[in-house]
Amino acid sequence: MYGTLSHMKLLSVNMEGKKHLDRITELITTQNPDCICLQEAPEVYSKNLESLGYTTVFAEMGTATQNEQPFTIGIIIASKLPFTHHTNYYATIGTSDAPVTIGTRSVAMKYAYIFAELSEANATPIRIATTHMVVTHDGSADEYQTHAMQHMLALLGNEQPHILCGDFNMPRGYNNLYELVTSTYTDTIPLEYTSSLDRSLHRLGNKTDLNAPIFDSYMVDYIFSQPPYITENVRLQFGVSDHAAVIADITLKE
Repeated sequence: MYGTLSHMKLLSVNMEGKKHLDRITELITTQNPDCICLQEAPEVYSKNLESLGYTTVFAEMGTATQNEQPFTIGIIIASKLPFTHHTNYYATIGTSDAPVTIGTRSVAMKYAYIFAELSEANATPIRIATTHMVVTHDGSADEYQTHAMQHMLALLGNEQPHILCGDFNMPRGYNNLYELVTSTYTDTIPLEYTSSLDRSLHRLGNKTDLNAPIFDSYMVDYIFSQPPYITENVRLQFGVSDHAAVIADITLKE
C-alpha cells in the first residue's frame, strides 16, 4: 500500500552557469517547488538553495569560465523533502588537457545522472533522476551522444520506476535517440511547445544564419515519466535562462 506522500511540484532548468542567477532564484521563490533539478549549475549555488530551505546534492560535470572567472559546474537535485540519493557517471568526453571538438565547442566534461528517492517518514518515495546529456554540433546524434545515451539508459534500467528530467540535447522529431528514450519513458512535454531554447537569453538569439531554426524546433529539455507516475500541468517558463524552465506536478498513482 502506498504511503502518505503522493504529490510534489517539480522544477527543472539549465542554468547556463552564473549568467541568470537572479532570474532563477526569483522563479524558485515564486514557484516554491518541492524538488528542483538543475543542469550547468555552479556548485556554489547549492548554498543559495540551502538558504531557501532545500537540502542539496551536486555532481560535477567540469569547469566553466564566465567573466574570465573559472568555476565548477554540474547537476543538482534540491529537495524540501527528506531524500536519499546516488550518482552514476555514464560518460566522459575529453579531458582538460585533451578536449574533444564537437562543432565549434571544445568539450571536456563528465556526464552523470543523480537518482533520488524523496519521502516523508513511512511514506512511499517519489523517485526522480536528472541529467545533462552530451551535446552535439547540430542536434543530431553522433557517436559520443549515442554511446552516452545507451550507457545511461542501461544504468537507469536497473533503477525502480521514476521521473527523468533535464537537458537532453536531443531535439524532438530530429534526433533519432528520442525514439530510444521514449521506448521506455513517456514524453510529458505538450506538443504545443516546439523549442525549449529562449531566443531572448540564448547566446545565439541574434543569429540569423544558423544551421537549423533552433528557436522553433529544438525541444531539448524534458520531463520523462514511467508508470506509476502521473505528470500534470507541465509547462515551460521562458525568460529565466537560455533554456526555458520546465515545471510540473508529479503524482504517484496509488
